[in-house]
Amino acid sequence: MLGYKPTMNRVCKILFFAGALIILAAASWAWSFFGPRGFTNQKAIWSAMQGVEAEYRDKEIATPFLLTVSAAGYPLHLVAFRTSSETLPYMWVELSLEWKIEESSDHFFRMGGNVKPLVACAAVQKLITQEKVTQAAQRFLNENCQP
Repeated sequence: MLGYKPTMNRVCKILFFAGALIILAAASWAWSFFGPRGFTNQKAIWSAMQGVEAEYRDKEIATPFLLTVSAAGYPLHLVAFRTSSETLPYMWVELSLEWKIEESSDHFFRMGGNVKPLVACAAVQKLITQEKVTQAAQRFLNENCQP
């Protein structure tokens, strides 16, 4: 072993595999950013939710109000709850998208300020049993409903 000298062929193989690993890591990062569940697709979802919020902001609707729209190729199952805010009278919560951010499935989409929704816990339980609702959205609704 003392006189071991790596051959050029062996050095080329090592460099090739190191380069392949770097390319694979870069492709994986790019997929997580630009892929179908990446950060860039969130823009279309937020845009669709903003459009719904703007359309219904000045309308009287009976809540909880269910609505399905499409964004980035996904159906968004939105529910509106009345709030105490005069400027943003409804909070919109997306019920069914499982969205991973930083290896956590605890993310969901909601729009309508940082006020609590004015919704009875019985209405939340009925909604959860009738609709497909993610764990994160369920947790939020259960923590913020009124007994």
